[in-house]
Parts: sequence; structure tokens; C-alpha cells
Amino acid sequence: MRKRILPDHRWIIPLLVGLFFLSSLITFIILMRGTGQNQIPAAVTWKPQYKSETSIQKGLTLNDFQLENPNQDKPAEIYLLREQMEKWGDEQVNRFWIPLDEIALNIIMEENDRRIEDIFKDIP
Repeated sequence: MRKRILPDHRWIIPLLVGLFFLSSLITFIILMRGTGQNQIPAAVTWKPQYKSETSIQKGLTLNDFQLENPNQDKPAEIYLLREQMEKWGDEQVNRFWIPLDEIALNIIMEENDRRIEDIFKDIP
């Protein structure tokens, strides 16, 4: 028989679930009750302002909601982190180059070693 390290606390999960629902209910009641102080007075409510009388007659269009872009005339600037070169030197290439032969050879050697271990593992 297995000995338990921690005592059996089966009552904790229902208690936590109950506390969660109780706190959710209290929060919901507080939010729905409203104190009246946080409500927006009628004088402060938002009233749409139309650009002209013709837009009132036509109704709202997508252009009424689009903001003008102040940077529209400026082209996007590109910031290069290094000078662009036509051809890299050997020193620059060697700094970042990883020989693919070594990577492929390492992968194949690891796979072969794993398979050999699996074969010898089954032999008594």
C-alpha cells in the first residue's frame, strides 16, 4: 500500500469553487446595483457632430470615422543596422557560417548510436 505524503484534503476544491462563485456573485451585485455617483450625467453624454448638413441627410459613411494621417506625405524611413555590402569578406562569413556537413554528420551519428543501443538493449 502506498503511503500518502500529504493528508487527504478533498474538501479544498469544492471550497475554492464555492468561494469563486460567491465572490463572482458579490462582484456582479455590486456592479449591477450602481451607486449613482459613477453614472454619467445627461449633460456630459456624447453628441455626434457632423461635418456639414449634407452628411446628416446622406447618413454616416466610413470617411466620417477615419482620422487624417499627419504623416501621409512622408515616406517610411528605413534604418539600416549596418552598411549594405555587395560581397562579404571571408572573415565576416566565417563569423556566422555553420558548416552543414558537421550538423548532418552529428545528427546521423546520434541516430546511429541510438539505434545501436536499442539493438544491444534487447540482447541478453
